[in-house]
Amino acid sequence: MASSSEVGGDKYRSFIHGEGEKNTVWRNGAPPNYDVVNKLFEDERTQVWPEGSLEEKVQRLLKSWEMELVHKVRPEDQKTVNSAKYTASTNGMKAMTQAELMAVGSYKHFLRTTLPPEHRIYDPDKETLQSSMATFLAAFPRGFTIEVLDVYNGPPKIAFKFRHWGYMEGPFKDHPPHGQRVELFGVCIFHVDEDMKVEKAEYFYERGNFLASLLSPTPAVSSASGCPYRSFIDGEGEKDTVWRNGAPPNYDVVNKLFEDERTQREGSLEEKVQRLLKSWEMELVHKVRTEDQKTISSGKFSSSTNGETRPCTSLPSSQSPAVHGTNHTNGFVTTARACCMQG
Repeated sequence: MASSSEVGGDKYRSFIHGEGEKNTVWRNGAPPNYDVVNKLFEDERTQVWPEGSLEEKVQRLLKSWEMELVHKVRPEDQKTVNSAKYTASTNGMKAMTQAELMAVGSYKHFLRTTLPPEHRIYDPDKETLQSSMATFLAAFPRGFTIEVLDVYNGPPKIAFKFRHWGYMEGPFKDHPPHGQRVELFGVCIFHVDEDMKVEKAEYFYERGNFLASLLSPTPAVSSASGCPYRSFIDGEGEKDTVWRNGAPPNYDVVNKLFEDERTQREGSLEEKVQRLLKSWEMELVHKVRTEDQKTISSGKFSSSTNGETRPCTSLPSSQSPAVHGTNHTNGFVTTARACCMQG
């Protein structure tokens, strides 16, 4: 990936200026200018990565990749991807090829959803490439900048956490601007070749709260009975469970800390996933017998951390991964994948 000194112009992106771009076809007729977006990035970023570090290289690749996806019209002009192999997916949905992705545009791809149409805050199926771009350019006149927060694993499978943010200073559909910062956090995996070109991009992030933050806040939903955040601790179904310490765990102190400092609301798909995660972790730590673990599909369960897969039906609690995504059938975990820092 070329540095800013090699390409000139933008400090954080490659492949905008220079001899290699003289024949590039730009969506708006000329290379984009990121001065306003870069100002927001420099004012509010939380990390300043040293030039040449893995984090800086990944951040440059991410920003350059995003720039090419939005502003370059022809696949052959995109230098951050391996065009012969490139695919991209969001939240485990069906991957798109480079041609498919360029046809629909970045917003339609990244905001895809399986929700029924009547429950969609923003329906990408009703948008065109042009209308989707116009909608978000209007909502975020200073742009929607991005930074890399952590890099969990280096090439060829680069796993990293990112933060994407901007200020809603323009209208979103029929909703007036509120002027507040809107941000989302996610995890991405770039599978790259020996030239650091992306062959496959996998994005995992929460789209619902991002879109909801463009609207009015909704009231929280009341908690469930028993432990408000975990299932399979109390009740008739646990009367024969063998507990590691002889009795069900008490999470009152942990729940108090969680309630005092959590950043997300209740009553959503995200809350259901959070309950599954907390219940799965509780069973992994506190239940002795595999047959007592009700969050997993025992015949199929496997777990991986930073790309290292463990086919198993249960794990020692000390080897519990920090999950960023799950594949499940009927609410039972069959595959758990995690990205975490290695100390």
